Amino acid sequence: MVDGVERNYLLINAPAGSGKTTRITNKINKLLNEDSRGKILCITYTNRAVDELKSRIKSNQVDISTIHSFINNFLKLFKKNKQVIEYYKEYYSLSNDVRIDEIIYTETSYFNPENGELGHDSLLEFTLKLCRKFPKLNIKFRKYSHIFIDEYQDTNTDILQLFYEGTYGTPIKLYLLGDKMQKIYDRGLDITFEEIVSEFYEEREEVFYNYRSSALIVDALNKIYNDSKYKQICKSDVKSSIKPRLVLTNDLNRSLKMITSEKEQVLELVLFNRQLFEQAKIGELYQEYKRIPKYSYGNRYTANDILKVHEENPDDLINLFKLLFDMFNWIQEENYGIILRTIKDNKYMNKDFVLKTHQDKVDFANALKRLTEELPDSNKSVEQWLNIWNEQSFVNRTMVDKIMEFDIYNQILELPLEQFIKWYDFSKNPHVSTQHSVKGEGHNKVIFVSQDGGSQPNVKLYDLFNLWCEVDISFTEFEEFYKNYLKEIGSLEQFMLDYMGEKMACKKYRDKKQEVEKKIKNIHDKFKDNDYFKYFYLDKFIKNNFSCTYVKDNILKVNSLKGTFNAYKIFYVGCSRAKEELIVLVDKKKLNNVTKFKEKFESMNFIVNDY
Repeated sequence: MVDGVERNYLLINAPAGSGKTTRITNKINKLLNEDSRGKILCITYTNRAVDELKSRIKSNQVDISTIHSFINNFLKLFKKNKQVIEYYKEYYSLSNDVRIDEIIYTETSYFNPENGELGHDSLLEFTLKLCRKFPKLNIKFRKYSHIFIDEYQDTNTDILQLFYEGTYGTPIKLYLLGDKMQKIYDRGLDITFEEIVSEFYEEREEVFYNYRSSALIVDALNKIYNDSKYKQICKSDVKSSIKPRLVLTNDLNRSLKMITSEKEQVLELVLFNRQLFEQAKIGELYQEYKRIPKYSYGNRYTANDILKVHEENPDDLINLFKLLFDMFNWIQEENYGIILRTIKDNKYMNKDFVLKTHQDKVDFANALKRLTEELPDSNKSVEQWLNIWNEQSFVNRTMVDKIMEFDIYNQILELPLEQFIKWYDFSKNPHVSTQHSVKGEGHNKVIFVSQDGGSQPNVKLYDLFNLWCEVDISFTEFEEFYKNYLKEIGSLEQFMLDYMGEKMACKKYRDKKQEVEKKIKNIHDKFKDNDYFKYFYLDKFIKNNFSCTYVKDNILKVNSLKGTFNAYKIFYVGCSRAKEELIVLVDKKKLNNVTKFKEKFESMNFIVNDY
């Protein structure tokens, strides 16, 4: 691709706190002023983001939607088409005897192909495959002159491919907006599409403004990022004279307790989800969700995701409880207007429920009053509480019964209601968060607790801190080395796999040893002058004879590099959540050189307390 196909494919990377929503709004409004008849599509990550953009952009020429809502509406146009249904049956290997009249999106993670259903993930996957099978369907995208996709780094690759392929070779401008620093783990955008994105024309602002943090914190963030192209200027209303603080300690937990006891409304950033849910007092609920097979590690959604995502959650039981707790609060507030609107619009409510007579209204008011009397008992089980709700005529009993009958929820239904009450309170007002919760809002006071992970999560924060003492880290330079080195090592590994087999049996190594050693030498020669390579790998490459075992155990191992790069992004993003005050807790026993480390952080505008 040359220059983003004449700049029709554009990438906008903006650091955390730099006002991406404002930037999208300004850009779209500018386009509308230039061409009031042009149609624009804006895809964003959450319903809250949709509402925010709709409040700022007042035009019938702009369609603003979450991805699932947009794709569902797109697919509805063809849901009864015979060719589409036949392809659906072929794709899911259904027999000709299976009758499907239309394709339906269940709005849940569950779907049964024999009923013509699609779930959260399969909706996106099938739509991409369908458009590849019938390319003429892409014409539906072509009514837009501009398409914006927000948070591209976390967007499902099927969707990015869908829009990329659907607009290729057209005058449509496709914008991907996000922050590459916030792509923490291998989720969302995959490495295949990353190579395509690398060819997009990057549209940079001359200046990035930070609308979240104080000037002192912004200065520290700039020094952590260490790249003049992404330097931010403070534009926030936060007026704080508190410098970021580094606390060196021999006991993280003791120091954390001392600091949190003297602070109010502190957001504590921890590494492990287990710590997060225990601190939120929903450990039992977390353990039960972890036991559900489809939320086990390696699946698209894990128990961590289910309990942390408050909007557009893929779990029906969580979504149902969020709705019922919201309803309960509205009843207590006597906010009957929103209650009636919710009953009409929500899938968990009975959409046929109507108030025709005065007596209907009296009965409805009495039912709501009884609910406020019966429901506050947190000693009830989850199942008992749901049964009380299910007695109400305005509830979709079929839907609630279906959820309660799922075997995966058997143990959860026996839990005390208090677990869901604490989950709801925590989701509304979190006081603790994981460092990698990159969608997190800003918080006045943030404490970043420096911890290493194991293999999951692969976060090597103290390797980062020790690297910082030897190398003047710049995000752009580190990222470039990271991607290029992994590409070279991946190529070497694939060469060995192709010849030696999936288990990489060493008995076949001898025949290819010379070629392997030549490739290793090429890698060494390519990176030998790179500071990151010198730190992580140079000593492993200085060798005359590379045995099969040595290559597998040393040359092909990249966990340390990956963990350090993950840690760098997590550290930056975690620090960027602070508005007024930032405190970083570090276990000094894990530092190779405490003096150098103190000097490094002092140069990044931190006050250093050494206890």
